[in-house]
Amino acid sequence: MRPTIRPGERITVAPTAPKDIRLGDIVLYDTARGLIAHRIVGCSRGAPDGFQFTPRADAAFSCDDPVDGEQALGRVVSVQRDNEWLDLTGWGAKVKQWLGVQVVRLRRSFERAAAALLGLQPGV
Repeated sequence: MRPTIRPGERITVAPTAPKDIRLGDIVLYDTARGLIAHRIVGCSRGAPDGFQFTPRADAAFSCDDPVDGEQALGRVVSVQRDNEWLDLTGWGAKVKQWLGVQVVRLRRSFERAAAALLGLQPGV
């Protein structure tokens, strides 16, 4: 989740109902690979509890597999960096999160356009 969360940093997670998770939130969720914290870049209905999320690491080139709402354990609300806790819920953090989602969407659009120009499938 670099640059928002760096390897080895501690995070605080607040329990959150799936219906309260929004685009741009960083969510801790349970998978077969273990616990993962990634930014939510897409939300839809369709999971057993009605919610499914598309997570993506900030520096990743592609999205992770969809996550059902029941897998979400909570929203990351702070990160400890250099013995200081940084709030990820404040106004400035929300703007950064929103910008992060927009960058992901823009990058995805460029990837699709480049793939179309080169005759490749997106993600190849």
